[in-house]
Amino acid sequence: MHSICSLACASLVALAASTSSHAALVDIATIQTFGGNSSVATAISDFGLVTGAASTLEDQTRAFQFNVNSSNLSNLGTVADGGNSFGYAINATGQVAGDALAANNKYHAVRSTGAMSLADLHPAGDQLYSHAYGINDAGVIVGSANTVTSGNRRLAFRMDGNLRTT
Repeated sequence: MHSICSLACASLVALAASTSSHAALVDIATIQTFGGNSSVATAISDFGLVTGAASTLEDQTRAFQFNVNSSNLSNLGTVADGGNSFGYAINATGQVAGDALAANNKYHAVRSTGAMSLADLHPAGDQLYSHAYGINDAGVIVGSANTVTSGNRRLAFRMDGNLRTT
């Protein structure tokens, strides 16, 4: 037993010595706000495009797209007469999926448009809330929605263009 413990300890010491001699390179890019106090990054693409949310001077939260290579920060805004917005996922072309507080005081799934604004994806009908949590490079979105007919249970959905399946 003593020899196994000695061997394990020697292995850990050797591992620690070998890893401490290699410095890790870390590149930190600070993502600013839109005049507020905080920002949070939630996803990054393979091409250095980041999404998340940043606060405004008016104490609102806005979804953003940030380009690590150019340090360009774009405010994606919100939906018509809406409030806070959040970006949760981003694909290789820079499309952001997330949600925004709509005029009816409920969160709606959104996707960014080419004009750096948000399109409301919340379908008409009995949906109470919807959220877009993922987007692939083809623009297919996945998320969840609460509906009246489901007894306010949260159901997963997949949206490909206008086709929505739960």
